Amino acid sequence: MQRGRAGSGRMSGWFSAQIVHTGRLPLFCFFVAFLASFVFIRVSVRLIRAQVRWWPGNVTQGDTHLHHMVFGVVFMVIAGVAGIAAPAQSLGWRAGSAALFGVGTALVLDEFALILHLRDVYWTSAGRVSIDAVFVAAGITALLLVGVTPAGVQDVAGYLRVPGRGETLASLVATLALLFGFAAITLLKGKMWTGLFGLFLPVLFFVGALRLARPYSPWARWRYQGKPEKLARASRREKRVRQPVIRTRARLEDLVAGYHDRPLKRTGGAPGQDDKQLLCDQAGFRPTVVFEGDDLSSVRGFVAAGLGVAILPAPRAGSPESAEGPVLYCEIPDPGAVREICLTWSAERRLLPAAELFRQHVIRQAAAGRVPPISR
Repeated sequence: MQRGRAGSGRMSGWFSAQIVHTGRLPLFCFFVAFLASFVFIRVSVRLIRAQVRWWPGNVTQGDTHLHHMVFGVVFMVIAGVAGIAAPAQSLGWRAGSAALFGVGTALVLDEFALILHLRDVYWTSAGRVSIDAVFVAAGITALLLVGVTPAGVQDVAGYLRVPGRGETLASLVATLALLFGFAAITLLKGKMWTGLFGLFLPVLFFVGALRLARPYSPWARWRYQGKPEKLARASRREKRVRQPVIRTRARLEDLVAGYHDRPLKRTGGAPGQDDKQLLCDQAGFRPTVVFEGDDLSSVRGFVAAGLGVAILPAPRAGSPESAEGPVLYCEIPDPGAVREICLTWSAERRLLPAAELFRQHVIRQAAAGRVPPISR
């Protein structure tokens, strides 16, 4: 009993010294509420996805599905206003506001990918961006909670306390400008995580800026076009080092937050945007979409002009598009990369005689096995 009480006392003393007395109690409440809310909402969506009967399911208003980021925005607004209105000396009020803000932040960041893409990509590979955002927010909050500050913050605070500031100011500005320059180069080279952790460990800025850029980064597009050997080295390094890391991170994110990119049951139609994104992810790159449309001739014209690649319906045999020319076609051996065409008609109106003859003909062909069966 005495040993248990001693351990509890030490923990209480550490909490008071490191959290309460340092003014980090609101940050601690934010962090705990953030993590708890993220775990809760991920368990909830996984139960909904598994169609567990006893779980309440999605929240709807009429035909409108209310995403949980809507509630998150409301919580953040309420908590933000409450935190501003709270008296500076009211620690409990500020801590409560921070906790509510943490709940709202978790709900919003869990659907960050939907905000970024302006469409529902929650369970696709693009939806992993939400998990990245949550990990980043949790990591930065944890570092701040244990007392780690971004590079330069302590220097600025120290400068404000120095009486003669002339030479100190020049040194501070030069240092921050150098760090900013290396940070910008690191980000332009496509090394987002290196740039993020460089805020707390500035030497990573120098490492990221001096090493090769990722092959699909802005820096590679600007600087490696006339240097094929550098681009080839960057591609080999991406495949050898970066891709295994990405796959490991994806497995970890799926283990924590649920599996993405599970095959969907299609009722027909050509591959959608999510399917195209998945094909590109499996090939190891992220495409830059410059045009989307239903005018196939325009898309073929862009491809013929050398502006990129496109996913199109296969041309009919004997058509002008199937002839040899500047556009090459490669069949996608994927069972989902098909276009299904269905015959539909009104169940309440009588068809015109010609339309009725056509309908019966197609049904007879389907019954004879000459075309895939259709719904009657």
